[in-house]
Amino acid sequence: MDKLSFLEVIAAIAVFVSLLLSVFLLTVKTERKLENRLFASFLIINAIDISGIFMHLFVYSYSLKAFKISA
Repeated sequence: MDKLSFLEVIAAIAVFVSLLLSVFLLTVKTERKLENRLFASFLIINAIDISGIFMHLFVYSYSLKAFKISA
């Protein structure tokens, strides 16, 4: 699978927007610091969870590596 699917593109956009909003919520100066920190941590945890879709792009097949070494 060399090409990214539609779901992976949407997930990448969702992760990026979640992390961007989290950074904004953590750096904005307001009276509601606790609420902003809690919501930012919720968004970060969700972004980590959504990024599990990309796991197949980074997991390396060890059987393929063993085949390359033996050849």
